[in-house]
Amino acid sequence: MKGLKKPRSSILEPGIHTFGPNAERRQLSVMFCDLVGSTPLSSRLDPEDLTAVILGYQSRVTATVRRFGGFVARYFGDGVLSYFGWPVADEADTEQAVRAALAVIDSVGERQVQGEHLQVRIGIATGLVVVGELLGADEARQQMAIGRTPNLAARLQDIAKPGCVVIDDATFQQVGRLFECQGLGPVALKGLPDNVTAWQVTRAMRSSRSEALHATTKLPPLIGRDEELHTLLRLWSQAKRRDGRVALLSGEPGVGKSRLAAGLMERLRGEPHAKLRFFCSPQHQDSPLSPVIAQMERAGYLNGSSPVDTDPRESKTPGPDDPANSEDAVLIARWIEPDARNSSAPSIGARNGMERLIGDLVTQLTDLAARRPVIILFEDAQWIDHTSLELLSVMVPCIRYLPVLLLVSCRPGFSPPWVASPHISTLPLSGLRKLEAVALARHTAAPVMLPPLVIRQIIARAEGVPLFIEELTRAAVEGGWDEGHPGENAHSPNAQGAVVPPALYASLAARLDRLPALREVIQLAAVIGREFTFEKLAAVSNVAEGALADALAGLCEAGLISPTGADAQVGYAFRHALIRDVAHSMLLRDQRRQLHGRVADVLQRRSDEGREETAPEILAHHYTLAEMIEPAVRHWLAAGLRAFRMAAHREADSHLCRGLKLLERLPEGVPRARLGLELKAAAGLVRDGSNGYGHAFQSTFAAWRGAGVQLPPSLAARHWDRDLER
Repeated sequence: MKGLKKPRSSILEPGIHTFGPNAERRQLSVMFCDLVGSTPLSSRLDPEDLTAVILGYQSRVTATVRRFGGFVARYFGDGVLSYFGWPVADEADTEQAVRAALAVIDSVGERQVQGEHLQVRIGIATGLVVVGELLGADEARQQMAIGRTPNLAARLQDIAKPGCVVIDDATFQQVGRLFECQGLGPVALKGLPDNVTAWQVTRAMRSSRSEALHATTKLPPLIGRDEELHTLLRLWSQAKRRDGRVALLSGEPGVGKSRLAAGLMERLRGEPHAKLRFFCSPQHQDSPLSPVIAQMERAGYLNGSSPVDTDPRESKTPGPDDPANSEDAVLIARWIEPDARNSSAPSIGARNGMERLIGDLVTQLTDLAARRPVIILFEDAQWIDHTSLELLSVMVPCIRYLPVLLLVSCRPGFSPPWVASPHISTLPLSGLRKLEAVALARHTAAPVMLPPLVIRQIIARAEGVPLFIEELTRAAVEGGWDEGHPGENAHSPNAQGAVVPPALYASLAARLDRLPALREVIQLAAVIGREFTFEKLAAVSNVAEGALADALAGLCEAGLISPTGADAQVGYAFRHALIRDVAHSMLLRDQRRQLHGRVADVLQRRSDEGREETAPEILAHHYTLAEMIEPAVRHWLAAGLRAFRMAAHREADSHLCRGLKLLERLPEGVPRARLGLELKAAAGLVRDGSNGYGHAFQSTFAAWRGAGVQLPPSLAARHWDRDLER
């Protein structure tokens, strides 16, 4: 660091500290901002003047970061460290970090010192950190993120040019086409062992979030939506006969609303029509007519060209009588830039001006529809601003008598006032069926052929959500899938190392962060597993039963869990396995160990008391993650023998292999030797099991008798010794 900054090691390598009780593992986008030229300034300015410059710079950075939903963690003289994704996550965190960086450059650049504009350089990295309140003997109480990501952000800032933003590849993969980026290639960064792929962000693009998601991949095939596509084509056919229609596409994030709309557009190529596309976004919910203005800017409306997205095969180039040349283009330009020197632009400061603007926009649509049929897409309407919703409320009744099809995509819970109109159809989208999900996974993986076991694991975790299927498949192809746990299924706890792809993590974490008061309950439930009962949760929780019941009701209302039986007190399940994985992944390692140990003890006690039998593989899973090695090995052995008795040889082999692998962590001694002997004997039984039990007994235990080895108690306890004597 230069000038007023502390040495880099004291910033990013803080030594030995202790995290407070609320620390978590999180995926963050970390932004490191540095003021350029602070050392020359310090030699030219009086210390008081320099202090005013630094404080003013920090104030501008802080205000901008907070405006984009970021958290300013620390100041280092002329360096500012900010987090996006903590303390509250949002699915747009990475995007907001980059937008904030560009805004910081503009904001700081407005300030002049001795006739020169100030400049900053910024680095952004995205990845896993441990974040929370950090307590150090020689430090004030502070919030700190520890991990590779903050270090990487600082090193990327080092290589950024003045007035520039440099991001890592993980950030780039998430922002996609939302920004215009210039590849810097693999770069060597001080202190990091491997070269890092870096990108320089040049400007923001006008793209929807769905477009950004598929920026680096081909559009997936439209699978399993034949019925919905047929419905949309029927509505389009009606609309072309001046019987206008509105279709409300409703579904959870990632279920394929945008892909279905794109599939309709693909089917209509070659037909004369005009397309208007409007994209709502969470950061513009309070920006009046934001999707309308963005569409006009993309299409060149405000520059006097066509306001519609047309294909040369679909419609002729708009002529002089198009609405782009009307007075409203000037009016909107004046509204966007109120200081514009344009005497012909009418004032819209009053309410009647806004009403006139909405009315004129609807008139433009009517004029356009008089020349050719129109398809309008309003995407992510759950984020629509109030004025745009007013525009839709005026537009929907007019569409009834126009050759217009309006598609409105939204998430569950969006309920516009006009939804009950007779010309409106609601199409709720659910997950794909199993065979459809398999087809999508195989197409996404192509040309790589993933093993059937991995495909089954992907399908079990994704539960039919196309986006989940695609991202989990890409993670598997890129080596991010853990194949070491083939025995798991949709109803068993996932391994500690279960990977949630970064593109999904922020969205799922945001859902959890909306309920901070219920965090403890949902994380404890995640430790128990995908499914859990009220009784088990109460047994391992320190929360009073009444408060626990209220918490579970709140989680059900939020759509994170759902009851699995007639009585909501009996059983619950996470709505998606990935929600459970994210909740589990936020726990620190020591917290996970303690909670898994507590769950294992409760389940073992209930089983010993005869209240409820727990499958040995479930107990083994919890003991393993609790790092209670000896009971974990014993239960993997019991799980293997149980599966073998059921003729489930593949599962038996999986359980025994886990036990053998875990056995290596036991210290040398009699328990390890005996458990090793029993595991190897059981493994021999499984290998010979395909030839029948008699052959397995003879081939395995004949060698034991010849060597004078006593029958292991784990086998004798199950009366297998009597079978051997026959």
